[in-house]
Amino acid sequence: MKKFHFPFSYLIIILFLSGLVTPVSADNTGDWYDNNDEYHSYINISVHPGLQGMASHKRTINYSIFPDKVIVGNASVAHMGEYWGSMTRVYLMTSHGANKSYQQYINNHCYWYPEHRDYDDKEHFHTRIPTNGISQGSSGSERDELNKWFYTLAAFQPEVKERLKETGLLMPTMQMLARRTRVNSDAEYLTGKPHPGAFDDFGNTDAMVAMASAMSLSALPPMVQIEVLEENYDGENKADFFELSATEQHLQTPVTIARIFRGRHYTKRMVVSAANSYDLDPNQTLEYKWALLQGDPNLVQIHERNSGEEAEILIDYHPETTIAGTSKLTNLVVIGVFVKNSEYYSAPAFVTSFSLHNEVRHYDSNTKKLMKIDYNTNYVHPYLSRNKSWSSDDFVYDSEGELKGWLRQKSGEPDKFTKEGFLIVDGDLNGTILMAQRVNYVLNDSKKLVYNPSGNPFPYTGDFDSPQITITHPTQGPAVSGTISFSADATDNKEVSKVDFYVGREENPIGTDTTAPYSIDWDTTLQPDGYTSIRAVATDPSGNTGEDFGYIYIQNGPDETPPQVFFEMPYKDATVSGLTDVFVMAYDQSYGLEPNDMEGNQGIVSIDVFLDENSHPMATSETSPLEFKWNTNTIPNGTHTLTAKATDEAGNIGEQTITVTVTNGTPYILTVTNGTGGGPYAEGDEVAVEANPPPEGQEFDRWTGETNGIDNIFVAHTTVTMPAAHVEITATYKTVRGEPTSPLPTEKFINYFYPERNEIVEIPCEKRVTIINRDGLELNHLSCKGATRHNGTLGKARWNGKNTNGKTYAAGTYTAIEKSRTHKVVILK
Repeated sequence: MKKFHFPFSYLIIILFLSGLVTPVSADNTGDWYDNNDEYHSYINISVHPGLQGMASHKRTINYSIFPDKVIVGNASVAHMGEYWGSMTRVYLMTSHGANKSYQQYINNHCYWYPEHRDYDDKEHFHTRIPTNGISQGSSGSERDELNKWFYTLAAFQPEVKERLKETGLLMPTMQMLARRTRVNSDAEYLTGKPHPGAFDDFGNTDAMVAMASAMSLSALPPMVQIEVLEENYDGENKADFFELSATEQHLQTPVTIARIFRGRHYTKRMVVSAANSYDLDPNQTLEYKWALLQGDPNLVQIHERNSGEEAEILIDYHPETTIAGTSKLTNLVVIGVFVKNSEYYSAPAFVTSFSLHNEVRHYDSNTKKLMKIDYNTNYVHPYLSRNKSWSSDDFVYDSEGELKGWLRQKSGEPDKFTKEGFLIVDGDLNGTILMAQRVNYVLNDSKKLVYNPSGNPFPYTGDFDSPQITITHPTQGPAVSGTISFSADATDNKEVSKVDFYVGREENPIGTDTTAPYSIDWDTTLQPDGYTSIRAVATDPSGNTGEDFGYIYIQNGPDETPPQVFFEMPYKDATVSGLTDVFVMAYDQSYGLEPNDMEGNQGIVSIDVFLDENSHPMATSETSPLEFKWNTNTIPNGTHTLTAKATDEAGNIGEQTITVTVTNGTPYILTVTNGTGGGPYAEGDEVAVEANPPPEGQEFDRWTGETNGIDNIFVAHTTVTMPAAHVEITATYKTVRGEPTSPLPTEKFINYFYPERNEIVEIPCEKRVTIINRDGLELNHLSCKGATRHNGTLGKARWNGKNTNGKTYAAGTYTAIEKSRTHKVVILK
């Protein structure tokens, strides 16, 4: 790896902005900034030449993927209320959020969110991911990181950046750069220091820029990929642990394996493989590194196998610990997985294990068997665990060390449970269990987990393991027709006696299969077109059953079913005023339960919203959802109708009409000169305004006029909070500063001059100029012709054939670019 000495001075940044670090590119052409909090926290894209901005939305979490764009974005918001947390922590409560983030990662997207309160005195993150960015702090804390990333994206050699982009390795490389430049050595890179739960504003911008600029096609960072081969994170809810709905195998992507420490084991074991990791150069030999980044080293063992391609990981029960080098408390164990080629380490992949902060476990010091769990009310996100209404569970074992059940301590006498999780109604754990009863776990009014008897008591015979079954066909998706296979996979701890197949609310199965693979032929023409439920039930010899169900759409006749369309905002009979959010959802019932997520059938092709009896839509979209802001100040007060119409590919039209009441006070006029967003508004409306594109050779300067309500007068796309008065604002422009973002004409000057003639070459302002110095002679003066600034005419810039470091240019071809910002001429080789 190339060696850099940290910390760098900001000379690197100055040279970069001057074009000296990357003499071919040095801008953000092809990069996009995506703000998702309606400009609550945004960066000024004008300081990044070539950077383009996407329209801001209030999506908070953006799962969109644009394969042709390099996108870095942000949303400086957080979830509040019972399910509070940073955006990252909340969307990592499901595998859906993690998988979407990974898809963005390998499609050249990265979104930044503040940690809010998730990484302060106490860490609340339950896993780590390398696929997005998390900043230390709250609103606005991510802006420094966004700027770092855009400076770095501009520093890559164009051919390097294009190669990383086309292979999906641009964001993994950016993650490596952002982390590697926080430490001084490769050895430190394999510690927790550069891989925290949230990134503070560390001064590594110059180092990131320099490291990116130095990359070449001969060696690019590799990509790490991990998967689980074996594990005992396999506890069963309601028997090995107690939640509404939960699992130990929380989520998994090729760069994150997240587990929740539940069940009764003292030591959790995993075998993880990194064999699918790769390098763009097939001749490179990869080196594998496994490192404990966070956790008690006395409670974690890592045993590498197969030359490091695999590792056996042993994690003992991990109560709350302190993160090394900090005072932060955590319940999270983090193991980093890296691969290295001849030049670079990869970005990390993470294997994590999270122990629950609302319980304390007690294990036998010799046998390591779980003896007791004490429950408390310490905070854990409700998606992961609910606080219990009982105080503890005491586990009971027989003389052979096999679990018999547990005693649940609560007010009054403890309840007794069998090892399967059944409530004992007749018998004793230390004697004979005669009768048992199932229980349901629900939440009480205090949002604590309680359990209630369910069904009738039954004789306790010993085999109470339900079969496991999964419907394999058909599944939710495009409509089905004709005779199809209705099939399922089923297993049991002993054997499966039969699988019954049901359609709709029929009490009797439409077919039964007693041998694997379990399948029947189903003639769907015997059912009416439309949605129907399907169900498969597996039964074992002891009468235990397991079932799976789903929904499908039957379409044997022509598609004459209109799509469903409905207003989410505003609601029916709502009273609205000022700028009102309109949000319309639509989906085609013959296409799938969710809009536009299937292929090969009739999906939504358009959504239109109409006001009153108008024939021209006030808004339209080719996809669902349709969202826009409706300026109600433009219509009279009173009752109005909104009609949403959705059209599917078969031409069917579905619609919904709602009535709303408009109640506006006196409208105030916003007049926008040289921009958009003007119109009548109510006091307090937050109006998005945008300056028109600047004239050639100019750039946006500032907003002038009544600017008290403008969020930022120096940003071309900003918001105006309307006062109780008319407002007039004007977008103003100035001479382009810095290198223009669009290609400029090239003019060539052939230098035949003699030094003693004191010749002067004038460069047209903001032009790229190629100077061919055939004789290696010095050019006494170089000036910009026609450049002006606010306080007068630009003076001539003297150049004696030397750069700012005193280097004399020999014979050869050079390119000069006049910079209006500094009024200096930059010479590029």
